[in-house]
Amino acid sequence: MAKLDLNRVEMPRQDTKVRARNFEEVALGYSKEQAVQEASRCIACAKRPCTAGCPVNVDIPEFTKALREGNMPEAVRALKAKNALPGICGRVCPRRRSANQSARWKRRKRR
Repeated sequence: MAKLDLNRVEMPRQDTKVRARNFEEVALGYSKEQAVQEASRCIACAKRPCTAGCPVNVDIPEFTKALREGNMPEAVRALKAKNALPGICGRVCPRRRSANQSARWKRRKRR
């Protein structure tokens, strides 16, 4: 079995000189391959601390599983089951202080 890669896939962003002259999105979004790689960081904890840490209680393991399997309709369903506006919430979510910080591997790493 391949070793689990827990390194974050950085979100592609507009270059600062380009974005200083427009009002377009700064974050360019993940490609399908990048999204699958980022979703593969999930280690499927039994107690699901990421879901508990999510302000709208999205079932993150279900979402990441669907992404890893390439099942985009199921991934969207998992997001919209608890959140009617996932596109907006994805832009304003304090995830670094909530779901992502709740991850078990992250807590172990700090010790």
